[in-house]
Amino acid sequence: RDLCALLQIDRLEPWDVAYGVDLISPLPPETFNQDGATRRLEQLLESWGFNRDELGISVSSCDSFTMGGLCFGIEPGKEVAVLISPTDGPRYYRTFFHEYGHAMHFRYVGQDSIFLNVEDMAFNEGMAVFFESFVSDRAWVCANFPELDEADREQYLKHARYAALAWMRTLLVNVRFEHALY
Repeated sequence: RDLCALLQIDRLEPWDVAYGVDLISPLPPETFNQDGATRRLEQLLESWGFNRDELGISVSSCDSFTMGGLCFGIEPGKEVAVLISPTDGPRYYRTFFHEYGHAMHFRYVGQDSIFLNVEDMAFNEGMAVFFESFVSDRAWVCANFPELDEADREQYLKHARYAALAWMRTLLVNVRFEHALY
């Protein structure tokens, strides 16, 4: 009922749950602002020896973009772009890191490394989920959000687990729907 009231709807559908859980983040959205996401992603990439400016991955925001984000492998190995909806909050971080994981895959597909040369949907999604996982990793959150006290970090990490569960529930609904089609 609380989610129905928050979303101003009469009936809660499975796909509403993930969105609703994101809206009840225990910390203000400014804690997870866009500039902080960019800075923290750059630091992560630098720790692996990458310079974001040299990667050639363009990131553009679009106010009217209804999805959280989308990555385009325009010419894999050469031209990759990320389009993202500019909203602050934990969902923005997850989406930004997730789409950048796709971008890194597309940027290096076709390279010498067997790990980056595989054009497989599972590997592509795996790269995205790997990048996204940092946003809810306890050690990474502690190291990258020193301004949060322990209680706020714990609240955020607990909320991140709920958000992941809500998202997985949405994916399972999609699987059941597709299975019913066949």
